[in-house]
Amino acid sequence: MASGAVGQIGVSADLDDDDGGTRAWEVDIRGNGTTTYTVHVDAGTGKVLGTEKDAETPDED
Repeated sequence: MASGAVGQIGVSADLDDDDGGTRAWEVDIRGNGTTTYTVHVDAGTGKVLGTEKDAETPDED
């Protein structure tokens, strides 16, 4: 579900509780090249709450 939000492959997931009591998964998704995304998914419903495009990082030698 989270990978479908940005169309790529998930690489990690963390279950977080925010201050409002909502439990949500933060799923890191690898995009094309060096682009990564964080997708927030409601832990109870599975609904995608939002996505963030993370800063691109250059390849390290």
